[in-house]
Amino acid sequence: RAFSEHSSLEKITLPNSILNIGMYAFSNSGLTSINIFDNVTSIGRNAFDGCTGLTSIKISNNVTSIGLDAFKGLPLVIYNGAATGSPWGAVQVRTN
Repeated sequence: RAFSEHSSLEKITLPNSILNIGMYAFSNSGLTSINIFDNVTSIGRNAFDGCTGLTSIKISNNVTSIGLDAFKGLPLVIYNGAATGSPWGAVQVRTN
């Protein structure tokens, strides 16, 4: 829950050392933009739940594990990988 409930957080670029985005990491934050690089392999449950400012998010195909409701309420997730369980709470998931 590192950035959960931080409404002033709008943009973030994760460093290459980040391999996993934990449960509720950015839930209900003010994110409008995030860069998730190829080193990230998993996204935890409800990680971006309630991030109403994120209109879309592109996920690397290196992400092989995506938790329940990770993108709850997000309008669009773009993902080409093999993780199962889509749409993970998103309104729409499509490939690039």
